[in-house]
Amino acid sequence: MIKPLRYTAKAFLIVMALVAISLMLFFWRISNGPVELDGSSPFLKNMLAGQNLGSDVTFETSILTWRGSDHNPTGISSFEVRFLNINVENEETSTVLNIPQAGMQISFTALLRGLVAPTFVEFGGIELNLLL
Repeated sequence: MIKPLRYTAKAFLIVMALVAISLMLFFWRISNGPVELDGSSPFLKNMLAGQNLGSDVTFETSILTWRGSDHNPTGISSFEVRFLNINVENEETSTVLNIPQAGMQISFTALLRGLVAPTFVEFGGIELNLLL
């Protein structure tokens, strides 16, 4: 009766140790610099399209980085997904929007519930040209 309990406890400890090692490796990799994500990821494209930006959203590169509290306008350290060269097309109005750089910080508590909820969005390199 005690042997199955002992094997279950050993298996549980091994799984917890593997999870702890994986988390340490993940945080070590993020702390060394940005991690490039797959730029053609449908999940990331759907996440941008879900923010009501337009029907057709494309981007060249996506990067996962750690943004410390000293470099963060919110004053809180968090993960940030940074998108480079975003093109948003709206078929209804035939409008094309080009954004050179955009960063999005995601709520960790919402992620635990299965939702992608941005807490801070930052755009960079945007130019406005008006034709009169």
